[in-house]
Amino acid sequence: MVNDKMCVGVVNDELMARIDRTWHEEAITLNGCRTMIHGRRSMISYVFINPEGIDADDDLDFWIQKALDFNPRAIASKKKKAT
Repeated sequence: MVNDKMCVGVVNDELMARIDRTWHEEAITLNGCRTMIHGRRSMISYVFINPEGIDADDDLDFWIQKALDFNPRAIASKKKKAT
């Protein structure tokens, strides 16, 4: 989380990154990158990058920087009210 918004994470052995949706189609053409699927829904702006796509430090830095660059423009999820 960065600025109370999802930014990057690790799920199993993949990096999850929240990126600019206008760049999504190009992003999924890059090595090891695929659209995040939640349930049966494609989550445009969220991608998974497999270990092959982040094998080099420069690759990992690239994806983290893409997520950090988008973060100021990302919309925070509404907080759930405590019951």
